[in-house]
Amino acid sequence: MAQPEQPPLVVSGSEIDAFNRCPRMWLARWYYGFVPVNPAPTGARNFGTRWHTAWEYHYGHGLDALAVLDLLYKAELEAAPDFEAALRKEWELAKIMAEGYLEWVAETGADATLDVVAVEQDVTVELPGFGGAVLLRAKMDQVVRSTDTGLLSFLDHKSVMDFERHELIELDPQMRRYSLIQWLKAGQPAPLVGQPAMIDLDVPLVNGGIVNSARKVKRTSKSKPPYFDRHPFRYSHERMAATLAGVQQTVWRIQQARAQLDAAARNGADAINLVQLTTLAPVPITKDCSWRCDLSGGMCQLMDEGTAWMDAFVSGGRYVQGDPYDYYNGEATAALVAAASAG
Repeated sequence: MAQPEQPPLVVSGSEIDAFNRCPRMWLARWYYGFVPVNPAPTGARNFGTRWHTAWEYHYGHGLDALAVLDLLYKAELEAAPDFEAALRKEWELAKIMAEGYLEWVAETGADATLDVVAVEQDVTVELPGFGGAVLLRAKMDQVVRSTDTGLLSFLDHKSVMDFERHELIELDPQMRRYSLIQWLKAGQPAPLVGQPAMIDLDVPLVNGGIVNSARKVKRTSKSKPPYFDRHPFRYSHERMAATLAGVQQTVWRIQQARAQLDAAARNGADAINLVQLTTLAPVPITKDCSWRCDLSGGMCQLMDEGTAWMDAFVSGGRYVQGDPYDYYNGEATAALVAAASAG
């Protein structure tokens, strides 16, 4: 009797980054789906998400970014009143930054040659080299066209402490994957290492991006400009091909890890633990672990000491199991913004 066909494996850039950064972190969040219960609504990651959302609705839907920030922070205050002081502090900073950015755009005319042609959307494309068995998934930013050159780019928004990495942003794996996914989504031929560049002139060419960076400062008399910057970049065929090869390699490793874990699950806790201590061995602890990883606070150390971590995830009260891709669901934010706009 024929076996039922397996659905494609869907892999996002966030999952790829997690696996490359620390396989143990990938195991907890992306294989088992464990996330902290009631995580703090403040911090750099949450601030960046709200900042990005405000400009998504500003550029993609023509809404006032300041009003969107107000909606987001008011909703968060209602949901997490214990964090009121910290949230109000972040809210004040975000509004000062947004006001300054709008002034900067008006003074410099930075948006004068940009035409938004597509808004943020959940995109999946078939990953070449896997026979349809793997889909790449991304929450894509706005696509804009330069009225000067006619070239298409994705538009992204970052809140940063300084501009140290700004001019190197095109080296960020996230930016490279964005461009690759948009290239493939448009129907362009897959860029392959060692083969000549091929372009289909009958479909759109989206290659490269534009990143707006805003410094997280209040622009007081003691602070020094610049506070905002915009960096456009494009990728060569070779860089795109190298990006695809890197994604293929990591996805292959993820496939192997999932297969080992699935097989180990049939043989009990000790077999699972052997896989997580060998194939999925953690990287050395760094200062980033405290804010990047959901395992900080003792769980990572526990995973070095036998199989007790399995029960700790389920019954320890610190984690809940769910869909690791829930963050792609922007329905709640969309409904909030739509209701306020209609009112």
